[in-house]
Amino acid sequence: MGQERLIDEVKVQVDGEGEEAILMLHGWPDTPEVWEAQVVYFKENYRCVRVTLPSYDGQGPREKYTIEQIVELIKDVIHQYGIEDKAILMVHDWGAAFGYQFYIRHPEMVSKIVGVDIGDFQTYMDKAPLKTKLMTLAYQLVNVLFWYLGRNGGDKLTRILAKSFKAPGTNETIFSNMNWPYYMFWFAGEHAYKNSFKAFNPSCPFLFIYGEDKPIMFHDQKWAEELGAKENNSTMSFNSDHWLMVREPEHFNNTVSQWLDLLARKGVRT
Repeated sequence: MGQERLIDEVKVQVDGEGEEAILMLHGWPDTPEVWEAQVVYFKENYRCVRVTLPSYDGQGPREKYTIEQIVELIKDVIHQYGIEDKAILMVHDWGAAFGYQFYIRHPEMVSKIVGVDIGDFQTYMDKAPLKTKLMTLAYQLVNVLFWYLGRNGGDKLTRILAKSFKAPGTNETIFSNMNWPYYMFWFAGEHAYKNSFKAFNPSCPFLFIYGEDKPIMFHDQKWAEELGAKENNSTMSFNSDHWLMVREPEHFNNTVSQWLDLLARKGVRT
């Protein structure tokens, strides 16, 4: 275990040294431990920085956060632990949504992006079949309900839902606190993410990896293919579920490493 520090009461773990930093952002209902295999692999050559999403440790008060607050948090982390105020983003689930929105607002602080299983949500929702839209809406609204229930029932129900999705966490690491992004997406009024999220089409090098073995795809395939066809980009699929970096860590790490090595050989370092 490397250094462990707090920024605005958010835990930040730092492992390894190198000429580039990788900022790893997890999603629901996870902790930074989902990146453990990546830290072990990449810390020899990179500075691996993991952030616990606010209110995801289940210990503090039940809070919810605007996209502006999350963007500022990521900005502060990169200022303190990035290399020359830059980082590679390695992002999954809500971490991907937040990382993409951060890039849109601060592209100068991001050198490359590894997006895991989550694409541009607006494109996804605009083009998804009705069945997919209804399935997405259903589980997200259920998570909003569990957030309202809180520790009095909400924790148990969140754990049941997480296990039905085969999430890798244990009951001791899953809390109803974790559901606040779903509330913020739909019901936060002028701060609702559905109103404030901007379309994500990066100009920096972008590697998109997604799993095929799941009931819902969280990206538009045409969006993924068009981005993957651009110079220095790549799109790849695994025969895995939503947590492919946990299910197939060796394949995932080799894929990311080969992409980064290819960029280095080409002299791409934005």
